[in-house]
Amino acid sequence: MAEFLVRFADAGKECFVEWSSISDREESRPMSEKQLREHIRRRSGSDGLRLLNSRIARCRHRGHSQHSQDSLDSALSCNRAGKDEGRCTIATLTEFYLHCGGKGERPAEDWPPVAGYDLAAEEDECLEGQIEPGDRKWKCLKHGAHPGPHCEACKVEARTECEGDR
Repeated sequence: MAEFLVRFADAGKECFVEWSSISDREESRPMSEKQLREHIRRRSGSDGLRLLNSRIARCRHRGHSQHSQDSLDSALSCNRAGKDEGRCTIATLTEFYLHCGGKGERPAEDWPPVAGYDLAAEEDECLEGQIEPGDRKWKCLKHGAHPGPHCEACKVEARTECEGDR
């Protein structure tokens, strides 16, 4: 699903935000449950409202409405909600959406770097049988473009995108 709900809560207060797994940031303003219900009713009608209770229940249980068992930290670990698309911690996002209403300057990136993580090295791992970074067409680095996800010449499965191109 490209869009899911995220719940930010602190000190007895909560807000819900529609979150995009495509842009890795919010797709709506922060809303109370009542505002969320009205928003979904206007946008999706009775079908959206019928599914909303279970989505809210998952939010209150895990912090997000996805069907995965991932924690909120895991679900938002690649967020680009900060200033200049920087990654922000859940605490920073809670402050921004819940306490500031999503208004004002976006917070600076503060997600702690993963020990040993090297994006440049990850980009260098685009090996034969995978597509080149920045190229969304199917392409084997050895045999060039081809119509499907497998290079028939080298029998290697190509991926739709390089890890470093996310």
